[in-house]
Amino acid sequence: MTSINAPLNVEEVEEAIVEQPTASLTQRAVRSSGWVFGGFVFQNVFRFFSNLILAYLLTGPEVFGIMALVNMVMTMLQMFSDLGIGPNIIQSKRGDEPVFLNTAWSVQVMRGLCLWLIACSLAYPLSLFFDEAVLSIVLPVVGLNAVIMGFNSTRLFSLNRKLMIGRVTLLRSTAQIVGMTAMVGFAYFISPTVWALVVNGLVANIVTMAGSHIFIPGERNRLQIDRAALREILRFGVWIFFSTFITFWAGQVQLPMLQLMLGTTLLGVYWIAFNLAELGPMLVKQLGNMVGFPALAEIYRRDRERFLHHLQRVRLMLILPINLLLVLMIFFGPPFVLLVYPSQYANAAWMLTCMVTGSLAGMVNSTYGNAFFAIGSTWRIMVGVAAQLVILVTCCTLGWYYMDAFGFMFGLTATQWLLYPVYARLAITCGLWQPKVDLPILFGFGILPGAWIIIEKVLF
Repeated sequence: MTSINAPLNVEEVEEAIVEQPTASLTQRAVRSSGWVFGGFVFQNVFRFFSNLILAYLLTGPEVFGIMALVNMVMTMLQMFSDLGIGPNIIQSKRGDEPVFLNTAWSVQVMRGLCLWLIACSLAYPLSLFFDEAVLSIVLPVVGLNAVIMGFNSTRLFSLNRKLMIGRVTLLRSTAQIVGMTAMVGFAYFISPTVWALVVNGLVANIVTMAGSHIFIPGERNRLQIDRAALREILRFGVWIFFSTFITFWAGQVQLPMLQLMLGTTLLGVYWIAFNLAELGPMLVKQLGNMVGFPALAEIYRRDRERFLHHLQRVRLMLILPINLLLVLMIFFGPPFVLLVYPSQYANAAWMLTCMVTGSLAGMVNSTYGNAFFAIGSTWRIMVGVAAQLVILVTCCTLGWYYMDAFGFMFGLTATQWLLYPVYARLAITCGLWQPKVDLPILFGFGILPGAWIIIEKVLF
């Protein structure tokens, strides 16, 4: 096995951010966490002000609703064909071998082209289904993002594997700034429509793809298929394929349900609340995927006896600060929404509280997902998201039937809390359950926010 502590080659010495793989795992994890956190804060502050400007420039909330549907379809295509190429490169013993990386890149390129063709074929039928004619034109254009992303260099995953993510963070931050600047400029000078949001994704992905080949050091990818590498990729990815198929519906099914039950305008309001509510979970996801998962995978490869101890530390470091942030968002987020957004987005205030309250339990569940990835147990992830889908559809449908929009959102809140026993059981089966961590957190963070949902609905 190629050591991930091997000396850098000549190209890697160009790494300007003094992130040497010869540093200890703890040093690399701390440094990478700093990069992820700094990049996350910068990117989301920029995103917030860009979206706030758009809320005043665009023709109405329905534009965000249309883009939410487009994003849902593209997410569906991405997830329905996900083979876990990035996680496989990070987790595999062969993750540093050029032939393995070239095979992974070749599969990624072919997948991107197929996704675009599927997006084109679905555009017109979906425009009829959702009664939004613009989808027939927007979807084929947005589908080009899959082609662009398919050509991203595997160097992005290789640096993530080694917990050397300074350049990755800078590249993604730059791409986001360029994309959102183009989006606001397009909305202001050309057309305040859904096309402004389309421009954002295309520009940002082009910058990321080009930068991954130019800005990130390492060997160039080329088209190559190695049978042994392909077998490993497919073997690792088979459970991810099924789990991400279900994950899509577990994470996105509320969008078509909202649109069909309550309309595109309310879906656009929900989208504003969703982007604010996802700040904490997105940070945990980035830290978990880019730091926690690679660090745990390295520990699992080297010394499995230390794994459980380090898992507890990683989970506490991820959950506690984010849940404190979420509690603050529950109490101060709604007044903030009412203060800065136009009046037609007022319902986003109480929607924000519902979603954030669900995320308090979601943080506990998601950190087990990183552990399952690290030990290569992708089937457990599939079972977890399957349970999430069943619980979400049941709770949201019953909530909408009895209490309309508020009941629907309350169902979203309840989903993550009801899902915890499933993840606990999955963790028990592989000896990873940590009740001394989970139960105090769930109890401590669950009392006041739950009561506040009802109070806030009356106040706002």
